[in-house]
Amino acid sequence: MKLTREDIMRLMTPAGGFTKASTVPLGVEWPLRHGWIDRLVGTEVDEKVYAQALANKNKLRPMTLKLRRKYARTEEQFELDLGMDQEAMRIAGLY
Repeated sequence: MKLTREDIMRLMTPAGGFTKASTVPLGVEWPLRHGWIDRLVGTEVDEKVYAQALANKNKLRPMTLKLRRKYARTEEQFELDLGMDQEAMRIAGLY
């Protein structure tokens, strides 16, 4: 598939950024440099690679998760921030 600007914008997190886990599979070097989206538009990418990048768009680094937990006012607030319940957090090793 040829990437369009819209395809790339679908990789954006709810906070308005892009994660390393979602951009590196597409061949983008990290840290992101000015103009990376324009350079990526029109690039041929395997659909499975794009699907994986899309699945990775909300993956956070373990340290980010630890900091979110540390500064959350309550466990419930931490769960809300991550969109996970306690069982999912236990499985992920965060609880």
